Amino acid sequence: MSDASSSPSSRFRSIPYRRPFYMAVFWTIMHLCSIIAFITCVVLFFVHLNDANRGQFKKLIIITSGATAMTMIVSHYKRRAVRCPLCIGTPLMNCGALPHKRSKKFTPFNEGFSAVLNIALTQKFRCMYCGTRYDLLKTPRKRKQLDQESGE
Repeated sequence: MSDASSSPSSRFRSIPYRRPFYMAVFWTIMHLCSIIAFITCVVLFFVHLNDANRGQFKKLIIITSGATAMTMIVSHYKRRAVRCPLCIGTPLMNCGALPHKRSKKFTPFNEGFSAVLNIALTQKFRCMYCGTRYDLLKTPRKRKQLDQESGE
């Protein structure tokens, strides 16, 4: 008998609490944006070496490096706080454990960052430890029942 979560046609499960997932994805994307801003400021600093605005680029480099450090710390703790409802693993953060054989991964990235990108782009992801597929837009069964009872 095969496991339902390991079959390729397994159904998507709902997440009871979506807010930690959304907050982790938000802060990770903010971190990526701050890295891009920092790299852009460094490149502009070296392109405009002889200009009078060089001091402004120094200030921007300091500000963006501080923003990058802050968003890195916040994003790390937010991704660490997210837990898989089934296996209680951290699906958005790699910790060195062996990933499930059905976990999805974009080639240049690891499984955790691939899950963050999947959530940001499709609102779905697969836990890298148990292989269960989740859909963040699917409403939990208990919430559906409560909505039906309150509507009657």
